[in-house]
Amino acid sequence: MARRFSYAEKGKGIELARSPPIRKRIQAPPVDTADLIRENSLILIGRLTNPKEQNLWSMIPFISKKWELRGRAMGSDLGNNCFQFKFDLEEDMRKVLTNRPYRYARWMLIIQRWEPIISPTSLSDPLLDQAQRLTPPLLEERTTLHHREKTG
Repeated sequence: MARRFSYAEKGKGIELARSPPIRKRIQAPPVDTADLIRENSLILIGRLTNPKEQNLWSMIPFISKKWELRGRAMGSDLGNNCFQFKFDLEEDMRKVLTNRPYRYARWMLIIQRWEPIISPTSLSDPLLDQAQRLTPPLLEERTTLHHREKTG
C-alpha cells in the first residue's frame, strides 16, 4: 500500500510569507475655505419633520412661493429628507429666517442658516430626537483632485 503524503508534503496548509499591504498616508493640502464660506453664506438648510406625510419635491416650490421674495431662491434636495435654498439677496434670506417657523402638510419644517462647521445639533429639534442629522461635506474640488492623484 502506498504511503499517504502529509499536507506539508503536498504544499497544503503552508502559509506563504506575505508582506502586509502598504498603507499610504494621505495628507490633505492646506485649503483656504474663505471663498467657500462666502459662496455659501446665502444658503439655508432644512429638513422635513415627517417625510411620510411631507413630499420634498412638492414642498420646495410651495414654500418658495409662500415666501414672496424679491429675488430668487433655488431649492434642492440634499438627501435624507434634507434640503437647501440658495438665495440671491441677503434681505430675502433674513426675511425667511425672521418669519420662522414654517409648516408644510400640517408638519413643521426645520430651517436654519448654513454654517461652515456642522454641529451635532444641526437641524435638530428637542421634540424630534429620533430625526436624522444633516452632514453635508464641505469639500473643495482641489482637495478631491489631490486625493485622487495620491491614491491613483
